[in-house]
Amino acid sequence: MQFVTAPPSAGVEIHADAPDLAYLRSALARAGRELDADVLAVEVLSGGRSGQPVFALRALRDGQPTRSCVLKTISEDSARPRALGVGCIEANLWRAGIMQALPAPLSCPSLDLAFNAATRRWWLLMDDVSAGVMARGVYDEGRLALMMRAIAAMHARYWERADQLANVVATLERTTAKFTVPVLLSARQRRAPDWAQSILDETPLIGAFLPRFLDVLGPQDADFYLELCEHRSRWVDALDALPKTLTQGDLRRANVAVFADRVSLFDWDVAAYAPGACDLQWFWFLQFWAYPPSDGKPAEDRAPLLAVYLDTLDAALEGGVDRTLFRKSWDLAWVRVFAELGFCLADSLAGDHTPEDRARVSATCKRAVAVARRACDDHA
Repeated sequence: MQFVTAPPSAGVEIHADAPDLAYLRSALARAGRELDADVLAVEVLSGGRSGQPVFALRALRDGQPTRSCVLKTISEDSARPRALGVGCIEANLWRAGIMQALPAPLSCPSLDLAFNAATRRWWLLMDDVSAGVMARGVYDEGRLALMMRAIAAMHARYWERADQLANVVATLERTTAKFTVPVLLSARQRRAPDWAQSILDETPLIGAFLPRFLDVLGPQDADFYLELCEHRSRWVDALDALPKTLTQGDLRRANVAVFADRVSLFDWDVAAYAPGACDLQWFWFLQFWAYPPSDGKPAEDRAPLLAVYLDTLDAALEGGVDRTLFRKSWDLAWVRVFAELGFCLADSLAGDHTPEDRARVSATCKRAVAVARRACDDHA
């Protein structure tokens, strides 16, 4: 393996077929850390729904673990960079120094960035923070309140800072199209850029969930949903006109590790310059609509978490939050996440299910459509 010298913030070039001890030792050295190990165990992590290869790296000395890391590899030629138009966003954020300098209590576990020239893949090495990831169905208001304060701190730092984020992260329209165009291609076989079919191939859950979702919606609501995706400019433009900031873009349980006094946020593949409500509604939709906690409370009962976020953001901006504009962005961000991920509401119908399951999903879908219709009527 050979390294080409480069500034630490820029990433180095590597020539390796697979991660090994030499790679890990060098990468950790660039991060200012030592490695005491004589064996490296490498495991492919396949439990997520990402199309990018991820590896667990477990270093051992005399059979005892000494360090655990995660290596995420990102193809420069994959569909996602083509769809978003700014290359590999995680590499951009690293090279811009943003990942390394997030405001407390937020941090990013990324340690090192390298480029594998032979495979045209970025290698992003991260600390293993899986111990802080909450299990599905868990609702821990204290930990989630800390997460809201952390996200608010990040949003405040980059509030209306287009100058720092241009060509680093994606635009609101490109990230929205990245999800809605493949949905339309799958449902209506509309003409689409070549990356859209690749997204469908890399994201099999769209093909698995979308037909069941449209069936549960019924013809009228299914048409409404697909029209949201196809004629999105009427609500995307309204949302894009509101105050914007750095958004992580995929704020969900599996991408956040919450510890006693810090929050670690990873998987920034679809980070965008967008209203902060887009991050929140993405989390709200997945955490409280598609995969709700077992306490049986509706999404509306999570308002105290939203208050934590708004109060923290307003304090950081010294009273600079226009609550009326935020409410508008909150409503329109719901339309956006419903258009992008609405099919996830039918996840429980993708396999064996009961009539009771279908009735529950149908009721949730009707509520979701009603919220989206009301937001469009009010703001778009």
